[in-house]
Amino acid sequence: MSTGNVNKNSQSVKKNIRFEHELVEAIEKNKNELVPFSAWVKQACREKLERDCS
Repeated sequence: MSTGNVNKNSQSVKKNIRFEHELVEAIEKNKNELVPFSAWVKQACREKLERDCS
């Protein structure tokens, strides 16, 4: 029996998320090309949390 994608990293957790094509295109168009997509999304989440939860 397959257990799927097992998270073996105690420092992080893997989450699957679907993005609308338009949102991905807008992010890719506006982010620095040297910044990985996942890093950009994580930073956007941190900024949103700081703005909304402080």
